[in-house]
Amino acid sequence: DQLATGGPRFVACTAATPATTTCVQPFLYESSEGFSILHQGTLRLRKRMRHGLSLGGTYTYSKSIDDASSIGGGATVVAQNDLDIAAERGLSSFDQRHRLVADYVYELPFGKDKKWLTTSGMAQNIFGGFSFSGNLTLASGFPFSPRFFGRATDLSRGITGAARPDLVPGQSIQLDNPTIQQWFNTAAFAGPAGVFGTAGRNTIIGPGTVSFDMSISKSIQLKEMQGLEVRLSATNVFNTVHFTSIDSTFGSSTVRSPTFGQVIGAGAMRKAQLTARYRF
Repeated sequence: DQLATGGPRFVACTAATPATTTCVQPFLYESSEGFSILHQGTLRLRKRMRHGLSLGGTYTYSKSIDDASSIGGGATVVAQNDLDIAAERGLSSFDQRHRLVADYVYELPFGKDKKWLTTSGMAQNIFGGFSFSGNLTLASGFPFSPRFFGRATDLSRGITGAARPDLVPGQSIQLDNPTIQQWFNTAAFAGPAGVFGTAGRNTIIGPGTVSFDMSISKSIQLKEMQGLEVRLSATNVFNTVHFTSIDSTFGSSTVRSPTFGQVIGAGAMRKAQLTARYRF
């Protein structure tokens, strides 16, 4: 009968399959039964400022495993089979096996309170007050899940992308020399023969990160209590291409050619910024 609040009518329905229920609109069901585990080790080294040079670095080795890296809907967090949550166990979406972050600061030994050119003059004004700094980031790639669109079980649940293809026995997913056109072995996957694919979640390792940022600054003493600092900063100094995403959807293609297994996204290119600061 009609609810007192004006809600929908109740209709007697029967369960059809584990993935569908007749007479019910598709909906997402969330439960608090997730599992996660993280193993991590960190090594940090730091050389304090001496003779104008400071160095530091942090290396992290880690492995994170779970069956749902986030909640709140979306194709990547919906279980392929809601009756087999254990099949979702795999690398976390944020898993990054290796990560090295290093930084440095170097002040040229010229100018006031330095080793050379300590007296005021033209040479001190030209060569004094220079400082170099920067940081380097080297990191492994994040994992991607192979996905298969168009499954009836997905569509009946009102979602797409939760289904996965089958993993071909004897085929290795990772390639020794991946390229932009083929980042992983696409022959390792095939269309699912059954209701659910056998490929695991987050089994494709994506591109890593190589980034180097740098800045050059010069301090100019104008008066006893006044100074000017000019700084030139640049991110991705060497303009290294940083691939950010790959096409892990089985059977996907563009008008011209298949894109499954290809790199389809890149990070920001080199950017430079010039700033000036007046202190008084």
